[in-house]
Amino acid sequence: MSLDLLTLSITLTCAATLSALALFILWRIDRHLAGVFQWMLGSLFIGLAFLTIFVVGMAGHSGALDAFISNALSMPAVLLVLEGCLRFRGHPPSAGRSLAGLALIPAMIIMAWLLRHDAQSRYLLHDAVAALGLGAAGVVMIWRTRTSVELRAYLLAASSAFMLATAFAIRWVVAASAEDAAAVALDMPASLALYLALILFSIGWTYGVAIACYYRSNQYVMQLAREDALTGLPNRRRIDEELGRARKEAERSGRGFALIMMDVDAFKSANDRFGHASGDELLKIIAGRLRDFVRDADFAGRLGGDEFIILARDVDGVSEGEMIRRRLARSLQGAVELSGGYRFEVTISAGVALWGVDGESVEELISAADQRMYRDKPGHVLRTR
Repeated sequence: MSLDLLTLSITLTCAATLSALALFILWRIDRHLAGVFQWMLGSLFIGLAFLTIFVVGMAGHSGALDAFISNALSMPAVLLVLEGCLRFRGHPPSAGRSLAGLALIPAMIIMAWLLRHDAQSRYLLHDAVAALGLGAAGVVMIWRTRTSVELRAYLLAASSAFMLATAFAIRWVVAASAEDAAAVALDMPASLALYLALILFSIGWTYGVAIACYYRSNQYVMQLAREDALTGLPNRRRIDEELGRARKEAERSGRGFALIMMDVDAFKSANDRFGHASGDELLKIIAGRLRDFVRDADFAGRLGGDEFIILARDVDGVSEGEMIRRRLARSLQGAVELSGGYRFEVTISAGVALWGVDGESVEELISAADQRMYRDKPGHVLRTR
């Protein structure tokens, strides 16, 4: 049994090392993917933990020291995996989690040292931490996924985490029900079965996070293709897609929508006078105000230059569309302080076109809104301090 355990230890060491290497490559290729660095460190710690067991076993003896080193590495590894899942799923680092980690990791190391001679208590602590941490990691990976495609992309990683948690939970039950410490020796069948599960599901975990990273990278590229690089608003490609979708919804439901085109008065003068950097800053501020204005069901994007477009759903009457235009002007207009001590008094021109009134095709609506926007041109105020 001892030889089998050593063989499984080195196999698991190799699997964890290869996992760490694969995650390191993923991290180097795509630095914007949050959480991958923590996953890599977790895999590296697990590899070192089982390498300790192998090295000590090859030396012909095992004891309290290797148990301490193994547990002192593997328990923090579980926290790193969980932290990686939280960051990957969009939960940025927080002071609370950082303080919890700073408290838990030293506590785990101290407990591993204190329990190094007590196999039963050591298993109860280690396997409880592993089962709870990995189970939580699996939940985080699939919690509130936005689409069925996203759920499928994260499911292999989550399932592998759940299976690892289950394996540790089973050994915890065995250790908890054991009558003496000898019954929970390291070469007991439950531990050997756990090693096999660790090898199998750590490979599944590595494949799973690779799939999750591929999906996230692909989504990021698609987002960039549909997002204006300066303002972060949807670009013309995404605007065309959204308008086409709104037109089909209106034809199906009979509920109309308003298309509003707007631009910033005297923007070219501001750009020429203050410089392109200040002009870009102004557009970013306008985009931020526009995000605050639109409802969740509505849509705003940048056509190009200082021209923006707003899609307001469930608008049927001219008076309702005009009311939205006036609210838009109130929300966006007002003084803006720019870098370099410049001040710009924002005013906008906007034109509204209604589906079913000014046309039913996207081209007709854009043309009508564009003409009304230019007829709406007011005076402007441009000054510096």
